[in-house]
Amino acid sequence: AWNSEVIALAACMFPGHPSADKWHERAIVYMLNSFSRQSDLTSDQVVDGRPLKERLTAVTIHPDFSLENHNRVHPDYLTTGSLMLRNALLYRAAGRPIPESTFFNVPETYALVKGITATNGSCFYVNGQDWWPHRHDVPLLISGLMSVLRNDPEAAFIERATLAFTGRMHARFKDGSMWDRREYNYANAEEEMIARYAELYLFHRTFGDGPPPTPKATFLAEQSGVRVYDRGGFVTHRTPTKFVSLAWKNGAMGLVFPRDDTWFTAPYERGLVGTITCRGKNDSRPVLIARKVVPQPDSFAAAVRLSRCDGAVEQQLAVVSFPEDRVVILEQLVALEPIVLDRVATGAFGILNEDAPGISPNRRVLHHAGGRTSVDGACAAKRTHIPIPSTWINIDDRFGVVASASRLAYLDHNAYQKSRLREILHANAISGPQQVSKGDIFSQSTWLVLPNATAETTQGQTIALRITGELPVACLSDGTEITANFAAETKEVVEVDGQVHSLRPLDVLITGR
Repeated sequence: AWNSEVIALAACMFPGHPSADKWHERAIVYMLNSFSRQSDLTSDQVVDGRPLKERLTAVTIHPDFSLENHNRVHPDYLTTGSLMLRNALLYRAAGRPIPESTFFNVPETYALVKGITATNGSCFYVNGQDWWPHRHDVPLLISGLMSVLRNDPEAAFIERATLAFTGRMHARFKDGSMWDRREYNYANAEEEMIARYAELYLFHRTFGDGPPPTPKATFLAEQSGVRVYDRGGFVTHRTPTKFVSLAWKNGAMGLVFPRDDTWFTAPYERGLVGTITCRGKNDSRPVLIARKVVPQPDSFAAAVRLSRCDGAVEQQLAVVSFPEDRVVILEQLVALEPIVLDRVATGAFGILNEDAPGISPNRRVLHHAGGRTSVDGACAAKRTHIPIPSTWINIDDRFGVVASASRLAYLDHNAYQKSRLREILHANAISGPQQVSKGDIFSQSTWLVLPNATAETTQGQTIALRITGELPVACLSDGTEITANFAAETKEVVEVDGQVHSLRPLDVLITGR
């Protein structure tokens, strides 16, 4: 996609050159090979006068239109179809027809992008973010181009919503900057943003305003639902009031966002799975052993088994995202060999606590059974672990977590790292040292996550852990029960009324609703 631009420019700028036709053809070849699936390589579909199979030599995206770069499914690179779309301006300026290859598989990858783009114009980074988290520039450009070139009203909404939010970001600074210098890790971020505005100006001057934007409520309704990307390795559940994801490839992580606030939840690469420290072992990225995802139109249940600590520990997780604003997680930790356990910090929720006037107040308020704890963001204080003497916690009266045991802790960080100020809430914090024998289940817990809940609502909820026939069961205060089978064989569960359920490996049973 990048390289197609200079070749297209040469063909459009020097049409009389002896190599102009070759340049034009190579620009088409480069664009077609930018977002190509395995099935496209043998396709007879005719694009720009020839079957695809005659020009395609590369496979660059998965069959589900996800793609990987930087060792993750990366929204920033899912939007790089904009590099091909930018060529449309060159062809229009040269008075030439826009090649069909300019759009090859771009609407399909952009459909995925829309599902993971918040209404403030940033992304839900389901596999983490190695660039800076507040990249409102990325959805802005692709959406503006899709709006005018493909007459996409949802793209028109994202473009306008993003511009409204970037206006708030610019308003923080007298010199017109968009980001605080602590908020990005790319030297030319501001210059790139200037280029994005200039490109969009040129496109709108050339191609018009685009269609009327979809209303926000309609956009959220259209993007709501459950989507499973098997090859990309993640599942998402979006509603008008929450976003939940679980990824099991390129490491494993989970995220829960209240509404569309990408300035609240951090794209923490150990979200949910957390850290496990065993003496003499590396706490490296989790490695998938097995997984099962059962999607419904308005909910999902997923179970994963993960290898941790150089294979010495197996982490077993079940995640259920309900239609309403609640998510339940079950976790077991099993020693696969004798270990010395120094620390467990799982049930991890990355929380941004940033100094962004008008957007983020540089302070989070923790409500819990012991009262209120005010946690400053950027400041001179040292990094601190704050034990929370409670089975429930609520942050800022808008994000609640209820645990089956009083093992909550909050990591107060106080300094920007990797272009963000991320703190971490742990729902399952255990300190060692502790000798653990092979085969021992050394931690069992369950957590209820309540995005958008007040402290009062959070305090009124309970969750308990019960073991039934060796299987962990999460018991909610409304009578809902969630049973997960992490065993390698089928297990039977008998309910109070005598009904028998057979749970195959990684099955998740939800009863009492």
